Amino acid sequence: MTKYAKCIKSSSNDTIKDQTHRMQETFPKKRALFKKTRKSLIPSVALPNEEEICSTKTWLGKWSLKKLKLDLPTVVFGPGSIHRKERVESLHKKVSAKYCDIFPSVEMQGMVKHLQIQPKDLDDYIEQMERVLRCYVRRLQWLLSGSRRFFGVILEANICILIDTSGSMGHSLSLLAKELTSLIWDQLRKKATK
Repeated sequence: MTKYAKCIKSSSNDTIKDQTHRMQETFPKKRALFKKTRKSLIPSVALPNEEEICSTKTWLGKWSLKKLKLDLPTVVFGPGSIHRKERVESLHKKVSAKYCDIFPSVEMQGMVKHLQIQPKDLDDYIEQMERVLRCYVRRLQWLLSGSRRFFGVILEANICILIDTSGSMGHSLSLLAKELTSLIWDQLRKKATK
């Protein structure tokens, strides 16, 4: 006898509540199978927590909007967003779809494209862009702090610094000495200990 038959063959004095409870035990709910999941068009971005010592070109190669797939054309224009004119043989010319004019469209790089983005996706995009912008601001503050403001990020293990001590530089030597000390402590000391 199957589980279903056992469940149905209950005594007649069972209440509907008891029968329902027995059915739920016999056949557990499988909501996960029938749950509609909507994949967001906006990718979730994993950004660095600490600044890494690399050139700006390398850093942007890893964390640019295009690399993170957050550039606006990728997000706003879906795969079916290209405005097409189909050739109608009976008219012997290309004709747009009947309702194309009611959808918002933009001309980009010589092509007319329809805007396709849902409000939820737009909210996700704004949230991800705020996170990316905070990361960019943090990187800029890091680049403009300490010795990196004067000397940039020192990537090389061995460096040589030439100092002009002629008379025209006399008034700037004290500032230069301070920044050189900062360079040694901020960047070069860490490279020497590795």
